[in-house]
Order: sequence, then structure tokens, then C-alpha cells
Amino acid sequence: MKRAVSMTCAGLLLVWAPLRAHHSFAAEFDVNKPLELEGTLKKWEMVNPHSWFHIDVKGPDGAVVTWMVEGGSPNQLIRMPAGMDFTIAASVGLAYGTSYYALIERGQLQSGETLLVLGASGGVGLAAIEIGKILGARVIACASTDAKLSVCRQHGADELVNYAAEDMRARVKALRDGNGVDVAYDPVGGAYSERALRDMAWGGRLLVVGFASGDIPKIPLNLPLIKGCSIVGVWWGAFAKRDWAQHQANIGELGRWFAEGRIKPHIAATYSLEQAAEALNALARRTVTGKLILTTER
Repeated sequence: MKRAVSMTCAGLLLVWAPLRAHHSFAAEFDVNKPLELEGTLKKWEMVNPHSWFHIDVKGPDGAVVTWMVEGGSPNQLIRMPAGMDFTIAASVGLAYGTSYYALIERGQLQSGETLLVLGASGGVGLAAIEIGKILGARVIACASTDAKLSVCRQHGADELVNYAAEDMRARVKALRDGNGVDVAYDPVGGAYSERALRDMAWGGRLLVVGFASGDIPKIPLNLPLIKGCSIVGVWWGAFAKRDWAQHQANIGELGRWFAEGRIKPHIAATYSLEQAAEALNALARRTVTGKLILTTER
């Protein structure tokens, strides 16, 4: 079955390489690193069991480039909150949706608890800081440079840890007087996951959000046993598909928080779709804070 509609959307994940593309950036484009984009979509196509959005973009040489983006049916789209532009909307769904689901539904973060955020200067990390503060938590932000930590402070972090320049475990232990943290938000993986787990308080929750370091850690399972803590998986995409009504409610609350000025998405830069390779190179250099957004002509 095929259907087609015209719509204007934000916050769709780019998951396929272009069908026809200007060779220079097609060759550089890494399809394994999804980016969010915003703009006017030319077509929606349902080919069971998958649905696809089609975006036609004119490349630098004048040739039309067709991009395919996996998505849902029109009744699975969420109306943009009032006062939110497309660039902001493109940054909210994935970053804030993930962190909301992680901290509230999976981590059960409570007022007065301490939240440790790894990779805190990234899109999901900054969202976790802001949501943690809304929930009344004390937030310890960890990042690899002082410049990144400065952005974390601007978004509400109470304490800062430069884990490239200091011993993260020793610093967190000192900040918590040896008591550990209640919730650790980990989108990084690698060696930092075990360090965060060793910093957990009794009854703490380590939230496994992703593996930005590229390394999936092997965790000694005696640690959650002796600390009485939990390792909790956070797969926001699967949750959104399985419980669409709750996902809509979550995004609705995020929209209200945005309208009240309680969350302030940090957009590091915007790129045209033709500049996708430049955006990916910026991410690869690990200098980006917050979100990069790809835009299409409207």
C-alpha cells in the first residue's frame, strides 16, 4: 500500500543514504550516525511494514538529491508546541524525549537526590541537566573540557567534573562525602560506565542510555550486588513505539516546560542538508556542545 501527503515536520532522524547524491558529500556521509533535520517533506510513503518520508533537495551541482527518512504514519506525528520554531522542535524530540524518559520513568529520580551526568555537554546530557534540576536534584556534570563544562553550568549544573583532567571517582566521592550518587545518566559507555557504577549509592540506578565512546563496556556484576544498585536500560525509541500515548504526554509536558522557560535547548549550529558531511565532521572532532541541526529549504 502506498499513500502520499504533504507536511512540514521537525525532528526526524536521517537513517538512509541518499538515493541519488552529489558524489562529494555522499562519499563522506556516515549513515551510521543519525542526525535530526527539519523542513518541508515532499512525500510520505507507506510500504508495509515500514513508512518513509521523502525529501528532495537540490545539491551544489543543481542535481536533485532524494533522501529517505524512516518515520511513522501521519497519526503518529505530534503537533509542535506553540511558540516553538522548527530548529528548536528538531532538537527537542530525541534529546529531551530521551532524558525525560530516562530520568522520570526509568530512573525514578526524586527531589533531593544526586544525579551524575556523563557526556553532560551533549544534546541528551544538557537535557538531563535541565530536567534533573526541574525535578529538584543536585546535578554533577561530567565532560572532557572546561569549555564544555562552562556550557553545563549555564544549563544549571551544580558541580562540574573534567574527567579528562581529574580522577572522576575521587572527585565525585569528595563531592558526595563518600556517599555516592543516586542516579547516573550514561550516554558515553566505555571505561566511564564502570567508574560511574562504582560511584553509586546504595539503591542507586545506573541508566544505560548509549555508547558515544564507541565501546560497549563489560561490567563486573558483583558491583550491583554489593552496592544494592540497579543497571537500567533506556531505549527511548522502542518505548515511543510501544507506548505512543505516554510518549505524546511526555512531549506535551516538555512543550509546557519550554513555554515556561524551564528548558532551553542549546543549538550549537545549523547546517544545510548539503553540508551534512561538515556537520558530521564537527561531531567527529568532539568539539560540539548541545545539538547540530540540519535544515532543508521550505
